[in-house]
This record gives sequence, C-alpha cells and structure tokens, in this order.
Amino acid sequence: MLHAILKDHALHEAAHDAPSERRPLIHFNQGIFSNSLIQNGILPRQDVKLGPNGLIAPLHFPLTKIPRTTASATTRAMTEVFLRIQKRLESYFDMAGFEPSVPQDRDFEERKLLYTFQEPGSDLYPPHLYMTPNIVGKVRGALDLSQLFDFSRLLDTGSLLFQVIPDEVVDWYHDHPEGATIAAIERSNRILLKEKKDIYTEPNIGERSDWYTDAVFAQQSFTGANPVTIQAASNDWVEKFIEEAKAQSKDAMINVIKEGSLYMQDNSYYRAAVDTPAAAELKSKDGTRFCCASVTLLQLTPEGKLHPLAIIIDYKGSMGNSVTIFNKRYVPSDSVKSEGTDWPWRYAKTCAQSSDWTRHEITAHLTNCHLVEEVVIVAAHRSFRRDHPVYKILMPHWLKTLTINAGARSTLVPSIIVEINGFTEAQTYAFIRHEYENFDWKANYVPALLERRGFALKDLTDSKFKNYVYGKDISLMWQVLHKFVSSVLKLFYLDDASVACDSSLITWTSEMRGKSSGNMKSFPVLNSFDELVDAVVMCIHIASPQHTAVNYLQNYYQAFIPNKPPALYAPLPKTIAALDKYTEKELIASLPVNYPREWLMATHLPYLLSMQVAEQETLFEYALSVAKSTEGVDGAEQVHVKDAALQLYDDLVTLGGIFEAYSDEMDDKRVKYQVLDPEKTAPALLDQTVPEHFSSIVSKHGDQNAVISRAQQTRLTYEELDQRSSSVAAGLQAQGVKKGMRVAVSLGNNIEFAVTTYALFKLGAILVPLNPAFNSPQVISALSHLSATHLIIGTETNLPFKPPRENISLLKQISPDLTSGSIESASVPSLQKVILVDNSAGRLDVSDFKSTTPFNDLLYSQTSQAVTPDSPLHRDDIINIQFTSGTTALPKAACLSHTAILNNGYFIGMRMGLTPADIIVSPPPLYHCFGSILGYMASATHGSSIVFPSEAFSPSATLLAVQEERATALYGVATMFSAELELLSNGTIEDKGFDHLRTGIAAGSSVPSVLMGKLHERLNLTGLTICYGMTETAPVSCMTTPDDPIQKRLDSVGRLLPHVQAKVVSVTEPGRVVPIGERGELAIAGYNVMSGYWGDEARTAEVRKTETDEQGREAVWMYTGDEAQMDADGYVHITGRIKDLIIRGGENIHPLEVENVLFAHPRVSEASVVGIPDEKYGECVAAFVVVHGGVRVDDGDGQGGGEGDGPVVTKQELRDWVREKLSGHLVPKYIFWTKNYPKTPSGKIKKFELKTEGIKLRDAGKGL
Repeated sequence: MLHAILKDHALHEAAHDAPSERRPLIHFNQGIFSNSLIQNGILPRQDVKLGPNGLIAPLHFPLTKIPRTTASATTRAMTEVFLRIQKRLESYFDMAGFEPSVPQDRDFEERKLLYTFQEPGSDLYPPHLYMTPNIVGKVRGALDLSQLFDFSRLLDTGSLLFQVIPDEVVDWYHDHPEGATIAAIERSNRILLKEKKDIYTEPNIGERSDWYTDAVFAQQSFTGANPVTIQAASNDWVEKFIEEAKAQSKDAMINVIKEGSLYMQDNSYYRAAVDTPAAAELKSKDGTRFCCASVTLLQLTPEGKLHPLAIIIDYKGSMGNSVTIFNKRYVPSDSVKSEGTDWPWRYAKTCAQSSDWTRHEITAHLTNCHLVEEVVIVAAHRSFRRDHPVYKILMPHWLKTLTINAGARSTLVPSIIVEINGFTEAQTYAFIRHEYENFDWKANYVPALLERRGFALKDLTDSKFKNYVYGKDISLMWQVLHKFVSSVLKLFYLDDASVACDSSLITWTSEMRGKSSGNMKSFPVLNSFDELVDAVVMCIHIASPQHTAVNYLQNYYQAFIPNKPPALYAPLPKTIAALDKYTEKELIASLPVNYPREWLMATHLPYLLSMQVAEQETLFEYALSVAKSTEGVDGAEQVHVKDAALQLYDDLVTLGGIFEAYSDEMDDKRVKYQVLDPEKTAPALLDQTVPEHFSSIVSKHGDQNAVISRAQQTRLTYEELDQRSSSVAAGLQAQGVKKGMRVAVSLGNNIEFAVTTYALFKLGAILVPLNPAFNSPQVISALSHLSATHLIIGTETNLPFKPPRENISLLKQISPDLTSGSIESASVPSLQKVILVDNSAGRLDVSDFKSTTPFNDLLYSQTSQAVTPDSPLHRDDIINIQFTSGTTALPKAACLSHTAILNNGYFIGMRMGLTPADIIVSPPPLYHCFGSILGYMASATHGSSIVFPSEAFSPSATLLAVQEERATALYGVATMFSAELELLSNGTIEDKGFDHLRTGIAAGSSVPSVLMGKLHERLNLTGLTICYGMTETAPVSCMTTPDDPIQKRLDSVGRLLPHVQAKVVSVTEPGRVVPIGERGELAIAGYNVMSGYWGDEARTAEVRKTETDEQGREAVWMYTGDEAQMDADGYVHITGRIKDLIIRGGENIHPLEVENVLFAHPRVSEASVVGIPDEKYGECVAAFVVVHGGVRVDDGDGQGGGEGDGPVVTKQELRDWVREKLSGHLVPKYIFWTKNYPKTPSGKIKKFELKTEGIKLRDAGKGL
C-alpha cells in the first residue's frame, strides 16, 4: 500500500534491514497504487472551480498528505502520477476529437467549430486551444463531454503530482553527517547512476570530473540543452564590461576584451519581462528561492574554443547596481589547476546556469516550441481543408502536441515549474506571456537568426566555429526542409499572385495574427511564394528539429542539479567584495541540498519532459510516409510529391553523415552532438542489461500473460515468470553457477526453457542453447569447446514428426555413472552439474540418478526473492552464445551481449508494432535466435504474450494455438507455413479462427510470392514482416514493416533496423563499396555485431573486421557471405549466398530466381536449386522438388512415384514451366524428386548437402 510505503517510517527502516537480494521496486503495482491514492485522499478536489484567472487554484506546501517518505518512493510515485495525468488528458482529447486515436470524417466547417481559441485573457497563458467547445448537435458524433468529464476536476488532476511529494524525505541522498560537499554530491550521483536507481538510468554531466570547468561550462552554449540564445556581444555591452574592468583595475582583462570575437548570454531583461523594478530581488513568494538575471561575456578564439571572461551574476539595471566578476584565467590555455577551488567564479557560473535554466525551460522549450506550435495547429485546423497542400505538409508533425500542452498548463507549470524556479507564481505566468508576445516569427527563421546572433551561414564552415555544431547542423537542416517544401508547393502555386489570393492562406494569416485568436503579430502576411515557403518551413522547424535540439539533452545537463539549478536557495551577494569571500559553503547553500522536495522535482522535470518525445516520428519516417502515401495513386501530382519526399529522405541520409563528421570535429570528445542527426533521433538504444529491462516490464505488465505453453497447459504472467526465474536462479547459484559460466540448455519450447533463460540472465551466466536433436558426439563437442560447467537437459527430446527420443543414453556417454552422486566426465572435464527436466510423462524413471539434479528441486527449494549475481552485470557482458546454423559450414559459437540481444528484440517488436495486447504464436525453436530473440525477447521487451504450441514444431498444434488463443501474430519459416497451409487445404484443421492475426515474421529463407498470397488469403497475415540477419548479428539487421508495400515484402528484406549500418562491397574488388543497385557482399555494423566466435580468433578475423572509412571513422563490420543490393529507397535485396551462386558458362545464376518460379507451379510444394559440376558449362542448374500430397511423379528413371490416383507431374513439365517464364540457361538440367530436405535447426536448407546428393544422383543416372 502506498500509505504504508510512504507514510510509515518504521517500514522504511525495516526495508533497510531486509535481505540485499530483494528485487528493488521500480514501479508500483497499478491496482495497489490506485487504491493507495484513494486511501491517502490524493484525488482531484471535489469542489474545485476555475478562478477569475481561468486557472484552478494551486496547491502549496506543506500539504501534509504524505509527511514522510523515501526518495525512491517519491520519484516512482511522481512518474506513475504524471503518466496517469497524461493518459487522462489523452482520453479526453481522444473523445473530444481533438487528437482522436481513430480518424474521424469531419468536414471543414465542423473542424472550425471544434478547434477554437480560448477567450483572450480568460486565463494566465498565451493563446491556446479552447478545450470545452459547445459542439453537441453541431458536429457529427460529438459527445456531451460534460456527462463524462468534470472539466474542473480534469484540470485539477494535475494537482495529484504535487500531492504525492512529501514534506520530508527520510533517506535523502545528500544528507551527510559532516555537511554536504560538492565532492559528496558527485559521489552520490555516481552511485545512483551505477545502481541505476530511481530515474538515474541514463548518464548525466555529473559523471564527468571536469563538469564545472570553463571549457565544459562554455561549450554548453554551443551544444547543450539551450544552444539557441548565445549571441554576438553588442558594442554597448562590451563598453560596459570594459568600464567595469577599469573600475576593478583588471587591466589585463581589458586587453583581452579589446581583442574582440566576443559573444554573450544576455538574460538582463528578466525584471522588465515580469514588470519588476530594476533594484528589486527576484525571489519566490516564500523567499526561499532566488532568480538571477545574469549576463555572461565569452570570447571565441581563432582555434574555436569558447571561453568565459566575465559574469554579471544578476543584472539590476546598471553595472553599478550589479555584481560583476572577471575570470582569473584570461585564455583557455591558462592553468586550470585552481578552477576546482575558485569558489567565487564557480558560484558566478552557477548563477549563469540558473538563469539559463529559466531561458531554456520557459522560453526556448515551453513557449517557443510547445505554445507557439499549438497556435499553429489550431489556426491551421480553422483555415485549411484536409486536401490543402499546406495542411497535408504540416499535419503529420502534430502528434499529441495538444494533449502534451494541456498537461503542461495543468500540471508541469503550476505543480513543478512554479514550485522550483526563482519567480513568484504571478511572475512565472507573466514571463511566459512576455516570451510569447515577444516571439518574432520572421526573425527566428534560422538563416536570419544565426546571422543576427553573429553566426552568418557563410562563416559557419570556418574552423573557428567547429564547436558550434548546433548552428552548423540546424542551418543545413533548414535548407533541406526548405528545398522539400518549395518543391512540393511549387506544384500548387505558379506565382506570387496565386499565393496572395489563396483564401485559405489569408484565413491562416488572420487566425495567426488576430488579437482574439493566435495574437502572433509577427506572423507574416503571405503575399509571395517565398514568404509562404519560409512560413511553412518555420512550422516544421519548430515542431521537429528545433524541438529536438532543446529537448533531447536536457536530462543529461539538468538532472545533475549543481550544473544547472532552476533557482538559487540563498540571497545573492550584493558586492564584489562579498562574492570574493565565497567558499564552497556558500556555493552549497545556493543549491537545494537542504530542500530535497525541490531537488527531486528539479531532477525529475527533465526526465518527465523527455518521456514525451515521440520516438518513432522522425523526419526519416515522415519522408518515407509521404512517399508511400502516393503509391497506387495515378497522376503527375502524386509522382511529383513522391519524388520530393524521396529526395528529402536522400538529403536526410546525407545530412546524417555530415552531422556525424561535424560532431567528430568537436574538441570535446566526451559528449557527441547527435541530437539533430535524422538517424540518431530514431529510438535510442536501450542501455540496460536484460534483467534490468525485464524488471521494468514486470513492474508495468506484471499481471499480463508472458508465456503460454499449449503442450503443458501452463501459463505464466510476467510476475510469475519473474518469481520462478528468481527461484531457479537461486537454485542454480546454489549449484555453483556464477557470472560468466557457460550453462548449456538442451530443451524444447517449454516453460522450463523460458524460466531458465531469465534465471541465467539474472546471474550473468552465459546461456548456451543446444539443439535438442544433437547426438552425444555433438553435445560433447559443444560442451568441451565452451568448457561448459552445467547442462540443463530434458529426459526426452521431442523432434518434429518423430516419436520422443530418450536422452539417458546420451548422458551416459558424457558421464557413464549417473548414480554415483557426482558428475565425472572424461570427455567434458569442465562439467560440474547436470540438471534434468523430466518431460517424459512417466515413461522414464530417473529417480536413481543421484548425480543429476531435478529441475523442480531448483524451482521449489528456493524463495522467489531476487538474486544478486556474484559480480555486477554490464550491458556489454557476453550473455548468450549461439551456435550458428549456417548452410555451408560447420557451426561456430557466436558470442552476443546484453546490448545486442536486448535491443535487437526491442527493435524487432517496435517494427512489428507489438503492444501488451499482442499474442504471438511462435513455433521456431528457442535454441535458435529466431525463437529466442525474434520471438521471446521481442515479446518480453514489449509486454506481449508468447505462445509455444509444442516442444518441437507441429503444424497442427501451431494452427490450433492460433485459434484457441486468438493470436495476433504468427512466426515461421517458409517450410513451416507451407506445412500449415497443407493442413488447411486437406481439411485436417478447420479453416477458420484466424481473423485476429494481423502480423508475424517470416525468416530463415525468402517467402515466394505465391506463398505470401496464400498466407494473406488463408491466415489473414496481411501484415506479415520479413526479417533478414544471421546469428552473428544477434540476429536481425533488416526488416520490413507490416505497412510496407507487398512488393517490397516479396523482393526485399526491408530496411535496416535503428542503429545498424550496412554496405555492399564488391566481391572482385575487396574494399570497394558498390553503388546503389549493384550487387556485392553485404556487410553489417552496429550494436548487434557479435563479440567474436568463442575460442576461434582465426575464423572471427575472417568475417569480423575493423575498418576505417574515408573520414577516418572506425567501425566493426560483419561480412555476411550473402550477395545483396540496396535500392534507392533503402531496402535491402538478398540475391543469394555468394557460395550458392551458380556460374554457368560465365553467367551468374541466382537460385532464388529459379526457386520462385518452380514454387509457383500448382503441383509443387517446395523447391531448392543448387549448382552441380558440368563438363561443358562448368556448372549447371539442379532442382530438388517436393510435390504436394497426393500428386504423383512419373519419369521412367526409377525415381518417380507418389501415392493415390492424384494428378501426375513430370520433370519435362517443370522444365517447360520454367522455360515459359525465364530464359533458357535458367532451366534446370537435372530435377530430383525428394520428400524432405536436410535442414539447419532454424529450418534453412543445407544446400551443400543437396549439392553432394545431386552429384551422387547424377552419377547414378538420375534427374535427366
């Protein structure tokens, strides 16, 4: 209960005495948390009303709802409440129709009634959407929301965030018996980050030992959270600083200032903005927090180093009334040894950073992005019909903006910003209005803005500006967006006159500028084409790249409060003499060290704001979506728009490389500036270990089904899976399992394998899945190669289409005496323990095998408390060794890290659009990457449910599982899907119950078009995705989406997953990257590339190569051995294994091309093509063909046959079929009938074995 957790200090103290292995609570159980809120009276107020200012009357400390609690509980509660507030607002905006989850067909006049502006002056905010329009009976489908929502209480939901913050934090991080110090705060920060405690899951600047230095302080003006306000110092300000330097007898500094190249951060206007006298203090109503209007003077050296020269800590109308301090270090090369103890200067920099917090959060982020964008949205809805080109360009950029802004107005501003900044409440709202009213639309166009601030576009390429990467990036981004918008709009506007007379544009201008609407007086009157293009680009700029620039880095720079506090917590010194006496004590006093409530809120604000970014809505996706929207639509307009969108995509790809190079040129190598890189704004890599991420999923979806084993009639929720895996982990620990040990698992798809997987991950032991079909020499070879210490194996192995195979004989080959009480193996000396999973259903008696440990002993002899590994886990640790299942070579042991398999599963699920509502039927085996990562890891990282139909593949069990569980996704390789369709065709399984299927994955081999068509028609798999990869890349590199055009899903393997790179390299000219459309060997780089083959450096070096590109950047590339080509849209096409290519008379033949044609024959079930030696041509085409059930083959060479009296197919018939569709040299010379193929564990056909068999059959006179 929250009441017990947050209010009962005794319980808190008891928690400190609890066993250390208890799993930390990351999130509250949803039901318990809701009940606790009610019990504690933490609810929207019953009688709340809008005040005369149009706002809900705010709450203030102290509330005494929760007098005492822990820091951890507070941060968790704040996160939970904030998410609930957002969901509540999302529900309202959905039902109201402002941001509907399902598109609504409302005409233009209805939208004008729906989207209206709040009456001017009715609240304290700038213009925004009116949230309660009276549209019932006027707009089709409009609901009377007053019957569903009490609007005042809806707004007051925001007060819940305030109510869960306690009066006292009982385990405050920065409580120190001898008093807080900067070093102690740094140490606490490092500990929290290492433990990933509370919201400390991502790096922050406090990790750097040099975070306080002049170099790091100044660089934040170029590439920090607020890189948009640094400007050239005016002559007037330069003279003021020189005069002050004279007054302080700083002659050397005067000379430095006179050298020029001066810039500044000017926050001197703060008092004027809030209508406060120049000499008055800026402070909160209770007098505990102080705001400062600082001015910082900086110099940019010819080498590009930005260096602070002087700081006015709080400008009060004149230099005489203000305190100015000059840097003792005149140039960047001066000694930095004394920087750490120069407390007056460090205090001044803290003042400057606190001023910048206000400028960033309230001006650059809240007002200039969110609030300005809201006015654009409302005005556009009121001005444009849906088919208007401007509306079609802008509308995709407005995802959830209105909902987020409503949350900011009702929650973040009154409950957090007002409570942690240095203004009074009235001053805070006055400052917001001032910043909006003084936003100059045209002056903020990037080229004009940069030039006005002293960074002309023509100068930015100079090495002097190498560290101002934001300026360089944003200038190029503006040009690329400008090019795109201009290209699209010129199709609709022939000249300036056509712009000036467009009634929709006239209305838009009026709505933006009108006093009773947007009140954006600086918005231009659109009389020319150029003015229109600039205005539209500005809208995109605000919504996307500019918002990205001021949002993505705030958690890094602001979560560590000493770097950028939102206010100061002690009065500022009034003279330079007083400031010169400052020590660490005064600096500490200015921080909220003694105000844990405010510290927690300040730390949490950037975390909450960063949660709002739509990770999948990148400019890349926008460009591709625009292009895709034109497909299938005829007309010159659609072709033109598609071309413009594809050009935008290509330009963004180019920018990605340029931005990467700019970042690499920076002097500061610790923090790369990649926030504007179109590719880097894709979803971030998960930087957790697998158990850490799993813990967060359990916390969010604990009561959701995680694993369903149909054969065992068992279901585990995520909470139960967590508990069982912890029990097994504890049992394994008792059996001697430690981090880094190789633990082999030879099981089918069952609950035991699912539980064991997370048990091993929690311990940091390395999971080594073995194919249960391995015989004893194969198992011994694998265990010996890896020096495995433990083996977990079933008493029986279930194999596809075969009776169970007992494993006792196999075990006796490893350890002859299973009754002795200990494992002694001459063949595997490293083996310590064998754990038996009895899956024999009583067929085998293993009770006398004292040398083995029953799996159930692990499960039931231990508690379900969390376990602690014997040494800390790291995301780069090897956690999984997968034996490859290559088609042309002996297996190798690929080593994969937490980062590799966690992120691969995560991005696979993301590309499929998986949610907790999805139920995935996954027959591919867990001992292979397909089952374990594409299946189990993808489902677990998204809170979905995975269903194992049977221990080994059974087409009937698979189809029945889909029907019984109402599955939404189905996995398989082509041969699996073919077997399933065969059962539907012959009536073995009833052809119904597949209407819930929407997506799935086909991998392992290509899916012929005929098969894809059948899967669409019979199984409703219209959103089936195609994956490509290899064990060595964890495994997926490329993947289609459910929405990709069907042709792309037939002839390609999709586009690269986020954070994966690819190149196609010439086979004949090693090292040369071939152009788009040309074939070569595919190479992959990224987080997913294996660490290497275990114990095999030679074979690792053959395929895993560290290479340097033309820009000098290093990357590790995995050479796949697959021939591929990339198209202009970024899709990868696999044209065959390089070793599988058939070279007939000097011509390259790609087996897939012939296989697809053979598969399309109505009597052919499967086909595989190889090349075999030929005296005349060197090689010739040979096809191994499987026919459908009931089909007879008759060729007169003794190889024919078939059962029943069904139709007959001949080899000549198949040759004629191929000859009709392909050129003559592709027609198979040899055709061999077969009933099945030799396959790898993942279902891939072993073509090297087919080739050997084909030679034997040819020599025996078969196949012609």
